[in-house]
Amino acid sequence: MFMRTFSIEQTKLMRRALPWILLSVLAGATLLITGINYLVMNNSLGSNLGTEMTAEVRRQVTWPDGLFSAISIAGGSALGGLLVVILSGTTMAQEYTWRTLQQWLGRGVPRPVFLAAKFAALLLPILLMVLVPLLVGGLLTGLITIGVEGRLGAGDVAWSSLALRTLATAYSLLPYAALTFLIAVATRSTVAAVGIGVAYALLVEGLVLQLASFFSESLARLSLYLPAGLAQSLLQSERLVQVSVDGRPITGGAELLSPAVAVAGIAVYTVLFLAAAIAIFRRQDLNE
Repeated sequence: MFMRTFSIEQTKLMRRALPWILLSVLAGATLLITGINYLVMNNSLGSNLGTEMTAEVRRQVTWPDGLFSAISIAGGSALGGLLVVILSGTTMAQEYTWRTLQQWLGRGVPRPVFLAAKFAALLLPILLMVLVPLLVGGLLTGLITIGVEGRLGAGDVAWSSLALRTLATAYSLLPYAALTFLIAVATRSTVAAVGIGVAYALLVEGLVLQLASFFSESLARLSLYLPAGLAQSLLQSERLVQVSVDGRPITGGAELLSPAVAVAGIAVYTVLFLAAAIAIFRRQDLNE
């Protein structure tokens, strides 16, 4: 029953305009950000960057690092996280508005099965939200690389690390989707689900991670167990650390968590949020 429900929900979701609109926004944002960085690199915007800053911007718009920079746009603390909140909150809350829940449950589908299938249907759009910036950004930075360096340098790309980074970025978005899913079930409101989800991603996590290190090292370490901190620990483990001119690693702030802890922490948040949503959903009176 789960697979049948999942298949129908997956098809229904991908036929809606919302996922494709959000993917188009990501594609446009990737083009815009990469284009601006390219103009900055060439001083076309009237900026007078130093040698080091110019080299850094050039690195971000050329292969191989341009590919990884494109993926970062889809991160939980970036545009991708906000769009996942919109997708998850809207997809679930509109079931209440459209009163389609009764149709499923009236056919004998258990509430936990329906909710689990509904959430599972979000996994493909979430993965696409990482792949679209990678493909669009990869194409544009590839053209820039050929124009600037005269060659593409595909052999310089760590393709296995790029694949892991792509999957890890999509995986790191799951707690945001699950949290917004929970809020949508609890409030039955698209506005509340999206608003609270965005506020959490931008204000709560953003401020906590930025301010924690100013108070104490212990608080900074504790903040790494938030979804954003777990994502940071996981994603930075998929690339070589930045090194200084003498070959020593450059580190700053609290020491990151191990990849295993990050993976487990993201899974715990996702499962707990989804379990809470199911618990609330099972007690709801859908005739109100």
